Amino acid sequence: MDLTALLDRIIAAIMEFLPRIASGCAILLVGWLSGRLLARGLAEMVKRTGMERAFGRTVLGRALERSGMPLSKMVSILTKVIIYVVAIFLALDTMGLAVFSTLMRSLVEYIPHLAAGLLIIVIGFIVTDFIGDTFLALLEEMRVAFARALTAILQIILYFIVIT
Repeated sequence: MDLTALLDRIIAAIMEFLPRIASGCAILLVGWLSGRLLARGLAEMVKRTGMERAFGRTVLGRALERSGMPLSKMVSILTKVIIYVVAIFLALDTMGLAVFSTLMRSLVEYIPHLAAGLLIIVIGFIVTDFIGDTFLALLEEMRVAFARALTAILQIILYFIVIT
């Protein structure tokens, strides 16, 4: 096999793969832009609907705010990650990189379960704190001794139920 034939085959392979690389890069660009826009929109929606304020009253919400991570920022980051992972999956699929594509497919199929679990935990913590506040107010109104301790026990049980 002579050198010119080898170079011709290499150039032909590169030219054949070039459109797929361009398509993959375009998908990544669209994914990056849409991820940023959707994340910004969802973060704003979380702020305007009062979800951030309600979540901020929960134990988890207060802990996240102390760490500098309000709910809107967490939603924004999760949205970006989900969109970026999907874009990477589509780009790899378009480029015909089957090994990476299979791995990314498994990751993409797991994302809805992760999002649903996080949503259940957030809503569960909000409801648990609401029940705890209501229970504490009721016990204090009835002048029950150790009202705060009983409320803390109830909330711990409810947090355990939400997490499991």
